[in-house]
Amino acid sequence: MSAKRQALLNKNNNIAWRVDSTYETARFIKLTAGERQKQLDPSETCVDTYDEGHSETGNPSETPLKRNSGVTLKNVFQQHIPNNFGVLLAPDPSGSKRRKTHLEKALERGWGEILFDSYGELLQLLERHLNEPMCSESELSEWWKNTLVQISPTSWGNVLPPDLSQLKDTDIIAALSKRWFPTHAMGYNWLESNSISGIKLSERISALISKYNNTVYKCEKVILITHSMGGLAARAAMHPAIGKIEKSVHGVIHGAMPALGAGTAYKRMRCGFEGYSLSIVRNVLGATGAEVTSVLANAPGGLELLPSKAYGNGWLQVIHENQLILNLPQNGDPYSEIYKLKDKWFRLLKEEWINPARLNKRNIDRSFALLDEAKTFHEKLNEYFHPNSYAIYGADRKKTAWGKVTWQLDFEVTPKENLDLCVSIDNGIGEIYFTHELALKKLSTDLGPFKANLATAQDPGDETVAICSSDSQMKFCKAVFRQTGYEHQESFKDEKSIAATFYSLIKIIQSIKR
Repeated sequence: MSAKRQALLNKNNNIAWRVDSTYETARFIKLTAGERQKQLDPSETCVDTYDEGHSETGNPSETPLKRNSGVTLKNVFQQHIPNNFGVLLAPDPSGSKRRKTHLEKALERGWGEILFDSYGELLQLLERHLNEPMCSESELSEWWKNTLVQISPTSWGNVLPPDLSQLKDTDIIAALSKRWFPTHAMGYNWLESNSISGIKLSERISALISKYNNTVYKCEKVILITHSMGGLAARAAMHPAIGKIEKSVHGVIHGAMPALGAGTAYKRMRCGFEGYSLSIVRNVLGATGAEVTSVLANAPGGLELLPSKAYGNGWLQVIHENQLILNLPQNGDPYSEIYKLKDKWFRLLKEEWINPARLNKRNIDRSFALLDEAKTFHEKLNEYFHPNSYAIYGADRKKTAWGKVTWQLDFEVTPKENLDLCVSIDNGIGEIYFTHELALKKLSTDLGPFKANLATAQDPGDETVAICSSDSQMKFCKAVFRQTGYEHQESFKDEKSIAATFYSLIKIIQSIKR
């Protein structure tokens, strides 16, 4: 974060968001909604790039290396030879000028910019097995044999195309021979619009290609692997009207992407994150609608996670005893029919939750303007995908997500009366109490309270993205893997997801002309 915002928050460093750090994570649990708004402000934050160890920390006693202490390289790189960190990340020999350790090399590749607990295993697997695939001159390593060779893609959830071929060891050897695959990570500011993130990523990717071409290596294009919202940022980077680098990309693998948005985003802005009351994850990300709204209502990137027009009609419902009272949107415009409502109890934004920090020019009109920008971004991105795209995502009936979001009323009203309900209490965790004059007149012996509860998630997914959004990728991807067994943030730690990722990589590499 900026020095000015750091001083305002009285922090001893300028870290805004680093959930790899136990200390920083613990701090979040104690933050008020106003403090969250100040700390997670897109206009006052940027990505923590390593910058060869010279980036500012906001704390003179803390080095960038210490701040990136969540990046630990072990296990995978020590599998065969002690202290072997992969040929491209091997420490420089002792006595070398400007000697760099394996960790410094990894950090220069951006490995500290991302949540290492979620992505570190995949990064290390990619770095090792793409660059050291052989156990002898002619034999593929056991890892490749056990993970990919002669294994049906249906075992990793492949549904499209239905006849995807198995890989032979000769396919993998031919694809990887006489090539190097240095693995880089590029973080993005998830608070900013994905259009801005896409442009920044495109500039970094172009600079990276140029950097390699100024060495002994030849680099024409890159392969991208994305996760969640990163898929939207990557599509923006390649989009011909935004980042414009499609021709610099061989192919893309999208993991757990909310392709059309996520109904869960609405749920969390109204009711907070899921989990039991003492859940660390819930209390860090926002236990109440007020805590989540204080950040996302002021963050273009967060608002771009809401269901887009392409998500379809009828995903927000009000029911009473299984009788449908209201379903929205009805005319294909969730922005005007839900998000920009001011006086309906089921609206997205509660005005009193938007600016608890009392920052200048943060109000509902500004949030509405950001929603207009989100609509423009959605319409621009729309059906754009790189022509060589692959998709991997959760479709688990035991990991349900809010594809549809349903409010359940415990009293009977007509559709018209529902529109006129007045809220007396909204506890921000999915319970709303009403002052309902019509009902009080009809039921004079029953003084209420009249209540609405948010229903639990019912749609298969990964606890964040439901398949109604994920499945839309089938129209645009070379192959699709619908999987089970993991939660959204943990997807790239799952064996099936990892196998599908490496399979997709080999298929993309096979498409590259030598």
